[in-house]
Amino acid sequence: MGTDLHIFCGRIQLTLALGLLLAFVANVALLCAWL
Repeated sequence: MGTDLHIFCGRIQLTLALGLLLAFVANVALLCAWL
């Protein structure tokens, strides 16, 4: 039970981290496109 919850939380953190990274890359790409 605890292990499953730990893996689930880790997966959520990984997804959030990837989402933030993608958003950051997209913002940089848009900024470069405007410049």
